[in-house]
Amino acid sequence: MTLLEKLSTRKIRGPEFCVGRSREMDKKLQKLAAEKFKDTPGICLMALGGYGRAELCPHSDIDLMFFLPREATAKENKAIEAFLYALWDEGEKIGHSVRTVKDCVDLCKKDSKVMTGLLDARLIHGPRESAALLRNELTLLFAKEDKQTFVHNKLAERDARHARYGDTRYVLEPNIKEGKGGLRDFQTLLWITDVLYGAKSLDDLVGLGILTKSESARFAKSHDFLLTVRCHLHDIAGRAEERLHFDIQPDLANRLGYNDRRTGRAVERFMKHYF
Repeated sequence: MTLLEKLSTRKIRGPEFCVGRSREMDKKLQKLAAEKFKDTPGICLMALGGYGRAELCPHSDIDLMFFLPREATAKENKAIEAFLYALWDEGEKIGHSVRTVKDCVDLCKKDSKVMTGLLDARLIHGPRESAALLRNELTLLFAKEDKQTFVHNKLAERDARHARYGDTRYVLEPNIKEGKGGLRDFQTLLWITDVLYGAKSLDDLVGLGILTKSESARFAKSHDFLLTVRCHLHDIAGRAEERLHFDIQPDLANRLGYNDRRTGRAVERFMKHYF
């Protein structure tokens, strides 16, 4: 039984699907990298964004960074090109960048969105010391830069995003990723606490006394629910759809096991739970 079949029959939930799909992709990319980069061992292949967090939903893009301590040689560029063409030939949706340490630092100073992508970076293939170097440079950057400026920028981005997608939790066709109370808000919380305290998970926040165990459990349960809904939404729509359109809501309710009751129809009960 495939991961999608397990998801559609409720044998697994969203987080389990995402981790499973991320691991499958890791193995595929590691095998390809071992073949294409055997003569260029300095290339560090890293997963960014949702893939870096191991949150690959059915139609999520695969965001990759080819990281090197210095400028790529002609041989390394050719190897990277061969790697990408092999993936494109298989129909994979790949977002990619080729960056040096200096590129990463310079871009982070200009764009906090680049910084958050790198905060989620995860090594897939290549020298571990290079991945450690990148993380160290990000840490040093915030030792010099004003952390509060980063926080201000992320909260300003959040406010602009909420205004764009409806500045209320009760939009009739909510955007599960970008809307108020959606998955991006959860990620924003962890990006901010990572920069301020080095806390990358809810367990870290409990350990620091920022969240209680009860609050952490509520966050985790809500995140599990939203990620599960997003996975089913992608599968039903057949694409990276993030909005819960009226015509999809009944199918989602059915997929998630909601039934009609005297207290309300299945879709009404699902959306009430969502809100």
